Amino acid sequence: MKDKLRGQLDPIVRKRIGKILAYLLRYGAAKEGLAVNDGDFVDLDELLECSLLKGYAQELLKSVITEDVSFRGVKRFEIKQDALNGQQFVRATFGRRLEEKPFHDNSRVKKLGEICLDAIAMNIKQYDFSDFNDDYLISQLIQRLRSKKMLNNQTLDCILSSSLEILDLEGCYLTPKSLAIVRTRCPGLRILNLRRHGYLMTDSNLRSLLQGLPQLETLNLTCCHNLTGRSLESIRTVCPHLRHLNLFGVPRISDEALLQFLCLAESLSYLDIFDRKFESSLYLETATETARQRGIVLLHRDVKDPEEMLRPLILALLPALLLASSAGRAGRRESCSSHTDCAKCATSQSWLGTSCRWCPIDLACHEPGSLVNKCSSSQEVVDPGKCHEPDNGHYEFDARLSELAAAISGAAYAPEPAPCLANFPPAAQAGGGRLVDVVKGVAACDMLHDECSGFVGRLPDRKLIVLAFRGTTGSSQLLVEGLMGLAMPKEAFPIGGKVQAYFSNGFKALWPQLHEPTLALMRANPDHSLLVTGHSLGGAMAALAAASLAAIDGVTPGRLAFYSLGEPRVGDYFFARAFDRLVPNSWRVVHGNVRLLQILLNEEL
Repeated sequence: MKDKLRGQLDPIVRKRIGKILAYLLRYGAAKEGLAVNDGDFVDLDELLECSLLKGYAQELLKSVITEDVSFRGVKRFEIKQDALNGQQFVRATFGRRLEEKPFHDNSRVKKLGEICLDAIAMNIKQYDFSDFNDDYLISQLIQRLRSKKMLNNQTLDCILSSSLEILDLEGCYLTPKSLAIVRTRCPGLRILNLRRHGYLMTDSNLRSLLQGLPQLETLNLTCCHNLTGRSLESIRTVCPHLRHLNLFGVPRISDEALLQFLCLAESLSYLDIFDRKFESSLYLETATETARQRGIVLLHRDVKDPEEMLRPLILALLPALLLASSAGRAGRRESCSSHTDCAKCATSQSWLGTSCRWCPIDLACHEPGSLVNKCSSSQEVVDPGKCHEPDNGHYEFDARLSELAAAISGAAYAPEPAPCLANFPPAAQAGGGRLVDVVKGVAACDMLHDECSGFVGRLPDRKLIVLAFRGTTGSSQLLVEGLMGLAMPKEAFPIGGKVQAYFSNGFKALWPQLHEPTLALMRANPDHSLLVTGHSLGGAMAALAAASLAAIDGVTPGRLAFYSLGEPRVGDYFFARAFDRLVPNSWRVVHGNVRLLQILLNEEL
């Protein structure tokens, strides 16, 4: 007991805690009596009180949860917070295969589904699966037969059918005859997981298998250590549609064969060679440049920018996720991802019988617990009454509103925005001289403690709520802003894409002071529209605020206008595309002779 309370410096204790947490959050949460929420999240407070963690200091447990990383440098646990009540939830970042309770709550009565699967597994030879096309249930049967030590070539031949598209054989003992059964029985396979079958997978066995799987799109060969460059040639020639390939732990492929495969594989979009040791840095540089030019995501420990690789990594390493998301396609219900509008999504059910989730950030419909869903549970829409109709209106530039935005942006530089705006004649002429209900925010936004500021207020004469951000002040802030724009990597933003680090840091520091006051004014004045504006640095932060309000808070395009002045380049192409979709009534007024704009608008940044 003593070493459990000792502190955070003992690596043995931290490793022990990490293993317990991995077990709970990957497999055994329900078994240990923890409630599992959507997305496999578990209440953090309940987790800390779990009997398996009894005696460990809570600060130590929280430290392991927030700081523990995998051998790839990826955080092993993910924490999210409910925006409404501040409640915190945690889940494992990857490898989640949480066991469902086989019994009804507070009883030892088995669920009907469990009874049916057990009965089928025990009498597998009495059933005809030739026309059965539910990938998910077939996967469940395979794993159940494996756990009961009943999976052999006869049972495998019995349950596989020509209609299957996804097959996960990880953990199953296979023979060359097993591969022949898969080849002949499942010619339409799109996704195949052969992870940790190095004892079986040779160049000849793999080629023989792939010759019967011409539609294959995703193949996981992790730890198939006997494969060589000849297998890559077989994959390229036999599987022309292959998009995702995992070669982690496959060391015998030569550098030359790998480069040739990168150059010639027609459909390849993702390749995992994370642990590969190239003979020289020249091979790695050539592979990286080839992948970049062809638009292939190359996952290697020495290739940077892991954020852009996270999504295809999940797709390649978790075929069970793909099983779940596609099960409805072949069953009685349509897949959630097939729905393209909010109302249809919110009234539909997944193959599990739970409601589909509409995400207003990526404007897509997702299965419950989907790892490619960019929305948190508080952002998801499951009530069709909360769906906002898409705004397809055409917006015209409003010169008068632009003049008012210029006056408001100027007032953001003043210690008191209201009197400044009242004493500015152009503002009065534009109908915006009287500013009330003002809330101002100030925060340090860089290492020199330069300040970023802004305010939110209301122009009752125009029925307009204004949210304005101040621009750069002082040479030191300008210098730090420019250096960070040139030297610091961009940071991911929730709507998609990446934004300049200085703008992101300043927005994160300042937005908590202005976010809730802005929403409060909008709720109190439903007949008011919202103008978001700013000059220079303020224009960049205003863009982040407008995008956040539209994507996360659900402010509709018809109520939101964005006018910036001298706004520098905020983010990359993907951010810009998402912003234009979320905030269609957006206008950027610039002067062509501003030198800073010429620098920050450079496409190479």
